[in-house]
Amino acid sequence: MWRNYVTVGLRSLLKSRTYAFINIVGLAIGLAACLMLLLYVRYERSYDEWLPNGQNVYQLQNWAIDRETGDRFNLQMSQYVAGTALQRDFPEVEARVHVASAGPVVLRGGEALMVEDAVSVDGPFFDVLPLELVKGDPATALAQPRNIVLSQTEARRLFGNQDPVGRTLTLVRRGQHIDHRVTGVIRDIPRNSHMRINMIIRFDPATEFADFPDYLTSWARFPAGTMYGFVPAPPRSESTLQCRNGSGATSRLSTTARARSTAGASRTGAW
Repeated sequence: MWRNYVTVGLRSLLKSRTYAFINIVGLAIGLAACLMLLLYVRYERSYDEWLPNGQNVYQLQNWAIDRETGDRFNLQMSQYVAGTALQRDFPEVEARVHVASAGPVVLRGGEALMVEDAVSVDGPFFDVLPLELVKGDPATALAQPRNIVLSQTEARRLFGNQDPVGRTLTLVRRGQHIDHRVTGVIRDIPRNSHMRINMIIRFDPATEFADFPDYLTSWARFPAGTMYGFVPAPPRSESTLQCRNGSGATSRLSTTARARSTAGASRTGAW
């Protein structure tokens, strides 16, 4: 029976070759487009899912309203004091870390090398963002200022096949040559991530902001950084936290931040 079906089908296709070609090609293009869309949607929805306990990591962001135009600006950054206040006022936040972009120049073998996607951190980075280390101990890798953790790609670029752990890197920052110690190597971050990190530098806030001490206490000053917080379990009520992934509502956190920051707001913005 199936043989007859196949025979009749082939005869029909051969009889109307142009019509059959158009239908088959159209069906193939439709299926290919559908598969490409499915793969694209799957890839986009997979962002940061590779991060262990990623559902419990939240990024604190800010919004500003221009008093003259009424325009609203969404900022993927936060005041430094927001992190300390958040952890103090919200017991749900178990740990927090300030991550600031950095643009260091590495002096290596008499050559100055720019490092792309470098960040400076001030707290328990691997407790909040548990990136996988292929070398080094996450509990101690960033325990001290001037410790550095490299990505696998950056470690190969700077040290070749040599083990970078324990070696010294001289970084040029703000016109100063400062020696740092490499204490770990993280696995390269997948492409489906909002983070791009090749170098992690532990810094001391008091020293880093010595020329601008109000960065540590002012709600109106924004160092170029973002605050991440770790909550052991997702918020149970909708009035607990305002989170980057939208799982919490805005009332409690927004009210607290607005009450603390309005007095220090700039002339053009209310935070």
